[in-house]
Parts: sequence; C-alpha cells; structure tokens
Amino acid sequence: MQPLKVGAPPQRLKELGLGAIHWVADPSDETLLKGQPSSCLVLHWHGDRIQLCNPAGSSLHCAEQVFRIGAHAIGLPYHLEIDGDALER
Repeated sequence: MQPLKVGAPPQRLKELGLGAIHWVADPSDETLLKGQPSSCLVLHWHGDRIQLCNPAGSSLHCAEQVFRIGAHAIGLPYHLEIDGDALER
C-alpha cells in the first residue's frame, strides 16, 4: 500500500465520505457484481492506495477502487453496504 496522493506537486489525500465509483469493467461480467449500476455512491474511508495494473473500478481520485484476486475474491476499499440514509443515521 502507498499513501493516496493527488495534484502537482502530489499531496496526501484521504477519501472520506460519500463519493462516486465507476466500473472500468462491465459489472455483468463479474459474478459478485452482477446487478450493480455502472456507477454508484459509496462510503469512502481510506487514505491509501494499492498500485494495480488492471483495476475493475475507479473513483475521481483513486483508480484502484475494485480489484479481483482469482475467481473467488473481490477487494473493495470502500463500503458498498452504506448509503446516504444509513450514514446520516
């Protein structure tokens, strides 16, 4: 893992709060993601990134928002289960 940095010169950034993610790959091609829209709001709570060569989803500041390891594991460095209503509660 590396710190998430943006800008020139690069400055550390923490993605905290609701923000959009966009699938790079078609979610219908991934068994665990079937039924997901092409983009959605998720709860981000991280300040790191994993440098990947082939991520499946991205956000405005971090390209590696979804990744798959083999056929049985998907990594999501955000909280797909929390929506705006749940966050307010």
